[in-house]
Amino acid sequence: LPPPNPMTLLIGFILVARFFENDFLNGQVNLVIFFLILTSFYLYARQREISSGILIGLALGIKQPVLLFVAYWGMRFKWKVLFGCALGVVAFFYLIPGSIVGFAKIHTYNVQWFHAIIYSPEGTSMAQEAGTDSSAHGGSLLGFMGKYLRHSDASNHADTPIYINLVDWTPRT
Repeated sequence: LPPPNPMTLLIGFILVARFFENDFLNGQVNLVIFFLILTSFYLYARQREISSGILIGLALGIKQPVLLFVAYWGMRFKWKVLFGCALGVVAFFYLIPGSIVGFAKIHTYNVQWFHAIIYSPEGTSMAQEAGTDSSAHGGSLLGFMGKYLRHSDASNHADTPIYINLVDWTPRT
């Protein structure tokens, strides 16, 4: 594609600036994630696949739903991007924070985070409990998992239940 016209970019930015301001005032990082993902695709298009993956690793360190992009590159068998992502995850989850607070502390923190959010042997992680909570919010990744990846009633206020699951998974899965 030809380079975009600077005036077009300025007008487009002015139109969405209010949304940017609102996100930052409310403490949201979605625009940062969006920027990192767009830059990652830009680098991929420029044949810089490892750098593209490193940016995905950085975005993954900020917000975990970026794992969907890791799955996307995995399904396309883009090993250089996945290798870059692994480098980014190691750098942004362990090396950089570990060099600041100590590797033992950051390892303990990451294990605690994994048990609290993704999987715990007791079945008390947020992802495991979202699978049993039929009132989980559909706007979050956990809500998506809770509502659409298991047999759940999607009609909270109707007399007749409506099931819109994609897969009938047990909460443990």
